[in-house]
Amino acid sequence: KRVNYTKSLNVRPSDISDGEQKKIALARALVIEPKLLFLDECTLSLDDRSSETVINLLHDYVDSGKTIVYISHNEKFRWEFPGYMYEIRNGTPELQEIDIDDLR
Repeated sequence: KRVNYTKSLNVRPSDISDGEQKKIALARALVIEPKLLFLDECTLSLDDRSSETVINLLHDYVDSGKTIVYISHNEKFRWEFPGYMYEIRNGTPELQEIDIDDLR
């Protein structure tokens, strides 16, 4: 319910959209409450409403003291979370510290 997936769970992954697969994968990861969550393009293939749902869930996750490590080309998503960011330019990672106060 928290990822807004309301269809049957008795389906094959090939029978549902990429976005629905991503939402189910996130729900499966969050239900075990790991201290660290790795994400790769978790908002790719999602509509705006679903992306917002995922971002809100991840804010709740981070606010509970847990950590996310993510890869994203989505400019909006990558600036949602303060902390450390490595941006790869010309094959070289550059560290940037993101302060939440700088984002406001």
